Amino acid sequence: MKQLITNKLLKLICMLVVLTGMFACGGGNKDHDSPNTSPKVSILSPSTTRDYQDTETINFSGEAKDDEDGKLPLDSLVWTSDLQGELAAATDSFEKKLQPGEHKISFRAKDSQGSESSQTITVLVTESSTVDNTEVEAEGEVEGEVEGEAEVDIDVEGEVDTKTNNKPSTGIISPNVNVNNTFSYGTTLLFTGSAQDDEDGNNLPDESFVWLSSIDGPIGIGKSLSATLSSGVHVVTLAVTDSDGNSVEKSIKIVIKKEEETPFSDAPVNKKPSIKTPTNAASFSTDAMITFSGLGADTNGNTIADEELHWASNLDGSLGNGSSITRMLNAGEHEITLTATDDLGGSYSTSIRVTVSIPSTVVHINGNVIGVNGLSEVTVNTNGVETKTDSEGNYVLN
Repeated sequence: MKQLITNKLLKLICMLVVLTGMFACGGGNKDHDSPNTSPKVSILSPSTTRDYQDTETINFSGEAKDDEDGKLPLDSLVWTSDLQGELAAATDSFEKKLQPGEHKISFRAKDSQGSESSQTITVLVTESSTVDNTEVEAEGEVEGEVEGEAEVDIDVEGEVDTKTNNKPSTGIISPNVNVNNTFSYGTTLLFTGSAQDDEDGNNLPDESFVWLSSIDGPIGIGKSLSATLSSGVHVVTLAVTDSDGNSVEKSIKIVIKKEEETPFSDAPVNKKPSIKTPTNAASFSTDAMITFSGLGADTNGNTIADEELHWASNLDGSLGNGSSITRMLNAGEHEITLTATDDLGGSYSTSIRVTVSIPSTVVHINGNVIGVNGLSEVTVNTNGVETKTDSEGNYVLN
């Protein structure tokens, strides 16, 4: 009997040990597990507000962050196009030309636990013209009158240059905003740019490099220069022009703070400025002088000074400073931005859109025009005749 009780007691002790072990090993896991969140992915460039040409080098850049991992490593990033497949991998920024068409550009990131996120934008790439500044001379007479659009046959003497000139590609080496983009007021900054051109190579002269600030306006000319900026949040743009007049731009954001100030954020510290003219969705021709007028005020109701009201176009770049300026714009759909900066350097912007078109023109030609078909752009030189083309590059004869 005593032996039976002892055996039962031993079995009970063993069961308690087993149950205790089970709870110790597995009982608390669920309480300590937390769900993994997907990465946060954003495409910073290219812009979706403009079209690109197939000869243009496009800048791609993006950010990928994760609540658990922080900034994701480059080897977790992939860029793709639905038309061209994979564009780049293991990088958050690169430059590339795209084939003509409507591209769905996707930027994809994967965190350390295998969770993926992506962002997709649409980029339209058009085919560039194959004729560059062709000049043709026509002689003789045109019999009768032609109204409306007409196909003109031209007898060409000599050779016609049909080569295409590509835009240069450019980059900003310093300041390196990936390391630091906030500087104290009075700091002398070194601005250094680079450029590569298919025709000119990498030896573009200093006068090809123009630096601009969204607040201060022109900074200087040269591949490398030093300058100090006023306080505020600056968009610094490097514009590079090759020997054939083709231009490309690259921009970075730089914050200049006074010693007594805390670093700026993107939050406004003044009132939103107002644009009086032109009105939103207004249309103009390329030969029109457009008046840009607007007002800005800080939170105390003080009027922002003219030199602190800056106008800019997403296509033409900086337009100038002032409560009222007059400018001509290149053809295209422009996003016009007015930025007001208060005496502490805080800024706030407002934007409208305007459309600028090339006006239709009429050409009066006294001469015999015979010869070559298929030229998309032609300049006809005749004695004492003013020659122009319409927006499609065609002649309208009267």
